Amino acid sequence: MVEIKSERELAAFLLGVTVGHDFDCSVESLTEDSMIFSDYESLSVFVSKGEPIHGEGDCMKGHFAVTGAAVEAQKDAKLQWEKWAKHEAEKPTKKVKK
Repeated sequence: MVEIKSERELAAFLLGVTVGHDFDCSVESLTEDSMIFSDYESLSVFVSKGEPIHGEGDCMKGHFAVTGAAVEAQKDAKLQWEKWAKHEAEKPTKKVKK
């Protein structure tokens, strides 16, 4: 099972959901150094280890769409991560019997 362990992982997941759902992209190709997601018409999204996720298209619209979605994913992840941290901090701690 996949587990989200950091705010960055949550942001990447949220961006992936947007790319898949809102931009209608699916896996186009897998290589030894990258993954390419595409709508097979005008947008390609490139994912490589240690590199920023970026989009390319027929015009700058694809680049800006992916960049904007990434910014929104980071904002949403930050807010959700803060909510989770607050919730964890408010949980009662279990007392250990001696």
